[in-house]
Amino acid sequence: AGTNLTIRSIKVDGSDDVTDWKLLNTITVEVKVRNDGDDRVKDVIVELGLFDDSGLNQIGDVEFISSDSETIDLGSLSDGDSDTAIFEFKVPADFETGSYRLAIKAFSDTNEDEDCVDAIDEELFQSVTVDNEDDDQRTIVVDEIRLPTEAVCGETVSGEFIAANIGSDDEDQ
Repeated sequence: AGTNLTIRSIKVDGSDDVTDWKLLNTITVEVKVRNDGDDRVKDVIVELGLFDDSGLNQIGDVEFISSDSETIDLGSLSDGDSDTAIFEFKVPADFETGSYRLAIKAFSDTNEDEDCVDAIDEELFQSVTVDNEDDDQRTIVVDEIRLPTEAVCGETVSGEFIAANIGSDDEDQ
């Protein structure tokens, strides 16, 4: 319905081109929501979606850093007030490359039928493409390095890491 809430701005950051994401990029999406109504809106939720060409929401496949999931609770917004939801996530190395639609919805958890707005069909909405890395220097990357926090000189230490091919070609070794 969009009677009270509006999405004032969407800022996407984390790659050279905000519409072209690479595997293992960390992406930040800032969504500014405003209450344009005359009454307080309770339990304002902002929800993020990432839809593939077949219409399936793939947002659950990304690795959220700043929040636990694709929803952020902004609490209540008084009339004329604004607040910003910040989503930070990493595109995993095994994420399916292709075209996606970034969808954002803000709604009142107590009255979604009347207080709901989305940025799917508005000018704020952007399509994104997830691609393999095209820089030959970054086709094989080491990620999530886990080493002990302390070591003594001469001590043998071990750790763990993930090696991932984020390029478009298979590698022999």
